Amino acid sequence: MLEDRGVKVRYIVAAPSTYIYMDNKRPNTAVDAVAEGIDNNSDILDYGVSNNFIEIPNDENDKPIFCSTYNNYKHGLKDLNEYMLRAGDGTNESAEVSIKANYKERNTIYMVGELDDMREASQLENGCEANLQGRHRKERSLNYMNHIAKVFGEDIAGIHEQVIIPGVRHNGPDQFQSELGRTYMFPHLDDGIEYAPTIVIEDVDAGEDSITIYGTANDKDGNLQEVQASIPGYHNGIVCNGTTNWSCTFPTLEPGDYVANAVAIDDLGNTSEVKEFEFTIEEPRVCEEFTDTIANHEAAGRAYSETTIEGQTCWGTFCYGGTEVTTWYVTGSGENLGQDSSVTVTLKTEDTGYATGECPVEPTPPKLHTGYGFILQHYGMMLSGYVLDPDHDIDRVLFQIGSATTSCELSNLEEYQVNFSCYIDFEEAGVAVGEEFTHTVTAYDKAGLSDTYTYPYTRIRPENSAPEMNHAPSIRTSGSTAELYITAYDKDQNLEKFLIFTDNEEIVECQVTDPTSSSHTCLLEGQTMGEHTAGIQAVDSLGATSDAVSFSYTITSEHIPTIDSWEASVNGTTLIVTGTASDGDGNDDIEVVRLSAFAAVDCVGTANFTCTWPNAGQPGETKSFALHIRDKKGNERDYWTAVTVTFPEEPTCVTATNTEHGDAGRASLQYNILYYAVGSNDYLGMGSDISSLQETSQGIWSKVSSCE
Repeated sequence: MLEDRGVKVRYIVAAPSTYIYMDNKRPNTAVDAVAEGIDNNSDILDYGVSNNFIEIPNDENDKPIFCSTYNNYKHGLKDLNEYMLRAGDGTNESAEVSIKANYKERNTIYMVGELDDMREASQLENGCEANLQGRHRKERSLNYMNHIAKVFGEDIAGIHEQVIIPGVRHNGPDQFQSELGRTYMFPHLDDGIEYAPTIVIEDVDAGEDSITIYGTANDKDGNLQEVQASIPGYHNGIVCNGTTNWSCTFPTLEPGDYVANAVAIDDLGNTSEVKEFEFTIEEPRVCEEFTDTIANHEAAGRAYSETTIEGQTCWGTFCYGGTEVTTWYVTGSGENLGQDSSVTVTLKTEDTGYATGECPVEPTPPKLHTGYGFILQHYGMMLSGYVLDPDHDIDRVLFQIGSATTSCELSNLEEYQVNFSCYIDFEEAGVAVGEEFTHTVTAYDKAGLSDTYTYPYTRIRPENSAPEMNHAPSIRTSGSTAELYITAYDKDQNLEKFLIFTDNEEIVECQVTDPTSSSHTCLLEGQTMGEHTAGIQAVDSLGATSDAVSFSYTITSEHIPTIDSWEASVNGTTLIVTGTASDGDGNDDIEVVRLSAFAAVDCVGTANFTCTWPNAGQPGETKSFALHIRDKKGNERDYWTAVTVTFPEEPTCVTATNTEHGDAGRASLQYNILYYAVGSNDYLGMGSDISSLQETSQGIWSKVSSCE
């Protein structure tokens, strides 16, 4: 209503003890500390400002597992009181929506003193609901500003602002009477003075080889331009992310001590006071192994011992007897090493000292081989290559062109060299015909390590290539059918069909079954006897054609001989096949019937034939054979795998003492002294006698004169 009358309202939030959060998420560092039960005044409560907000998990009753009221009013928007419910239609849900929408539009300044970080202040709320917002007023203010920025996004820029008053603790007069305080309370008053920005460093996050600093900056004139940070001699003049709330990262730092600085700059070139801070990048911890006796480990401080007396007899406090027992333990982990100091064990270093076991082997990243094979086509690109992986744990290989990424097919996964093949469609990659492109391959292992190779040269998507036929097909005739064996190649592998132009002015279409192959077969059926001349042309799926190639063939007969019936039998390893055959041109026209497999034998007779093949197979082997028939005009027909037979096993014969036959189950002992063959009950004699037994059928052994 005031704004309708031209009165702009600005809200100044002067470092309250807690804030009302707009959702159920809280700073992750605060959640972790409260979950561990750390008291607000504890020296180890050092979790700092966070820009990462998480929910407290719920239990099986859908209640927070700790601090169950943390999101209730006045710390959150749940369980609102009667007054707050008036913002909606009387329900908590509608009031939440209305409060958040209104609050987003409020011009709000969050003012807090730079030194307002007293955790033991008596006025500071320190229940779990409050501690989930931060350690003290300054931290809670900064966390809340990060929170609403997460909830409302960029829409609140310039509407909600954070102001840190330099050199001020939790003191209202000092805040409001400060230069910054007066500026933000009465922004319409211009004293004509050009003010320099101010800057505060809030937090430092040091990693293994990098550091990120966080801070805030303000400018009374409202013309803050940027924040720069430097490490003299290493990184100079890095422009930080953000201005009012800023952060700067210094990467790839060697272990050692550093001094860095940060400065805020406005668009008139005025600079703040340069803030310096010191930090240290620690040497990375290297695991060391020590294999030695327990006694030597103790001497080196890696183990210690404790001696107790066991088995004493005691009367009241008076004890006697017993045995001293010494037990050794690992310094650090406290693991029990036993009571024999001469035993050899392996210990490794850890943060807390030592532990048993060996140091972990650092995983080795995969290494891509850069000499790839590729096929560049109109439709897409095929790529093949290999990646070397000492750890044998390749997870995947990705192939990327433009906006398209595909997973490659892998083989030899258990080997040091893993092969891959990939294909990307140019349409999916957004690459037009004639457009240049580059391609990238990345190999990942299961440890998360990777190797990426980007081909250093650009390629161009080609036009569609026409198929090629460089010579006439070879032809085999059988009866009234001509079978064409065609060689044709298509670079784009989109060969679709062949057009055959016959001498009676017909066009026969022959569809391609495998467009990736260069060998194809077509049939011309129902051909008349005599000589013929024809032409053939290859056609791809886009209509591109090869040059036409002419060819000729002769149909000598309209009939093909046939094998009408056959039977097969075996005698030992000899195969015998008998059967009948006929020819429409007369049975006298049949030239030969042949039986074949790894070799071939000609059969005796034609209309009635017998094929005999000695040593055609091995005992116990199952084998297939083909029958072939040809007439005197060259017409022929094949019957592939027409005959399948199993050659019988050779009889088993064993020569041994009767006792050995009995032990092997080939003979049985009767009358406690005499042996008889199992199955046939043939008499064999005494145990020391030697007999030859042959298995004439399953489990039936008969006595024979010899196994020779």
